[in-house]
Amino acid sequence: MFTPADKSLSVPDPNDRPYAGILSLGLTLHVERSNSYHGLKFMTGVVGPWSLAEETQRWIHDLGGWEQPQGWDYQLENEPIFNFAYEYRRKFRLAGERERWSVEALSVAGAWLGNVLTQGEIAGLIRFGYNMPDNFGPTLARGMGHMPPPMWAGSSRSASPWGFSIYGGAMANFVLRDITLDGNTFTDSPSVDKKFFVPAAGVGIAVGNRHVVASFSYLFWGKEFEGQRDYSEFGALTVSYLF
Repeated sequence: MFTPADKSLSVPDPNDRPYAGILSLGLTLHVERSNSYHGLKFMTGVVGPWSLAEETQRWIHDLGGWEQPQGWDYQLENEPIFNFAYEYRRKFRLAGERERWSVEALSVAGAWLGNVLTQGEIAGLIRFGYNMPDNFGPTLARGMGHMPPPMWAGSSRSASPWGFSIYGGAMANFVLRDITLDGNTFTDSPSVDKKFFVPAAGVGIAVGNRHVVASFSYLFWGKEFEGQRDYSEFGALTVSYLF
């Protein structure tokens, strides 16, 4: 769900982000090599009232005792969505041994095509840790969503089944279309003048063993439209059980 900064206005500020809700289902194909990764994702669903974003946000605000948003009557109209995404990653060992202390760098390039999002993106990540899982790092939003589960070599040289990593990275997004800012494709709807270049950066930590991996990321997202008051920042906590 996407909302403007001031949710108390019954008629939203036309110079702020429109109200929009997206409900989607994605199917992702992962292809891994020793040091390279290819991901292909197809996403479909709906944007607009059928997404039930308004009802969901109102329910959450009721539970938390927060003020209700007032401008959902001006959200984007119902529209089916279809989007493809492709991502390529390359992994480089800079120092050390993965099953002990090591430093790795990952380069990322990708593209989105569809009526929700059409953009290109490039990113770079670096991570440092001990006994790190054999994977291709975290996502910095708008990527595959979830990367393939990590592989553990289980070498006898590893002193512990546990490992951890600290990571950071930066991303450049080149946006041609974003339905949450440009509005509906075939009907008139609220919209704002988006920015075509949106930078982003993130840091995080991951801890786990061969069965459980927990990670926390904090992201800084650049201004996405003209007149936006400030950049966005948010955190994400993920816990995965592998079997």
